[in-house]
Amino acid sequence: MADWPLFVEKYNKFIDRFQYQFHIDSFDRAEELDELKMFHEKMMADNMLVDSLDYVHDYMRDGKRIIAEGANATMLDMDQGTYPYVTSSSTTVGGVCTGLGVPP
Repeated sequence: MADWPLFVEKYNKFIDRFQYQFHIDSFDRAEELDELKMFHEKMMADNMLVDSLDYVHDYMRDGKRIIAEGANATMLDMDQGTYPYVTSSSTTVGGVCTGLGVPP
């Protein structure tokens, strides 16, 4: 969402496809884009968008510690879990490397 013109382009493609597929005509695209634009401006003004890889690596380079929280059990891990009852991410310690980009 940091690149607003690219976001609008992708948003319009998504909405076009959605309206075609589900035959929805009563959707106010301009109104929703106005709301999203206000949200975008707020995020940009308050520096709420960061490149998380750079952010984490800068902290590590400065000698700071990173705490990673795991919200799910191993049995929900998409690789180690009990399919089909899994989540869409790695919930074990390997998820720190794949999700945060922290080297082992």
